[in-house]
Amino acid sequence: MNYVIQVDDINFPQELIENKWTDESLNILYENVFTLERCV
Repeated sequence: MNYVIQVDDINFPQELIENKWTDESLNILYENVFTLERCV
């Protein structure tokens, strides 16, 4: 499962944002998203 967080704040640290990311399971392209990585 993926959580997609779209960032609209221009002051958010840009190095943490994926400009474009595709959810391959749904074949949906997202822009300006912040990703969370699951720690096991």
